[in-house]
Amino acid sequence: MTYTHVDSGDVALFTNTDGLIGLLTNALGSAPVVKAIEDAPGYEFNLTSYDWSGITVVAGDDRASISATAATVNGIIIDTAQGIGVGSTRADVLKAGATPGWDENDDGVPENLDLASREVPGTQSLSVPGAIGSEFILVQMSGGSVKQLQSPSNDFSDI
Repeated sequence: MTYTHVDSGDVALFTNTDGLIGLLTNALGSAPVVKAIEDAPGYEFNLTSYDWSGITVVAGDDRASISATAATVNGIIIDTAQGIGVGSTRADVLKAGATPGWDENDDGVPENLDLASREVPGTQSLSVPGAIGSEFILVQMSGGSVKQLQSPSNDFSDI
């Protein structure tokens, strides 16, 4: 989860915003719409949004994250290394190794699943007291299918 790649084999680190934006611009064949993100009261994040209508990168001073809300963008299939994309079924996500995440409405069926989780030494989980924090691809569900992918996501930061 420290990088993203395209089928051509090109790779960009989430810590290299220019490289990530360049990789996606080249792969998708168009430049993103760029907007500064307004800070929440009491916080100063200095974030910028790069949007391709289906894929959005949010970047700060030293790190970026990516979210996908479409199965394809400009004819390019958007999915994880495990083959999970927007529209995949809950069964497919669980078969790919996802674990239950946050259950937003406490109905016993988590709306958020954690895919490709890995421990991050030097962090502490906010959801499992005493455990090492984890980084993962957040898979947001709507009913029985994926509505959004976010990477990297984690359980050791609260904002």
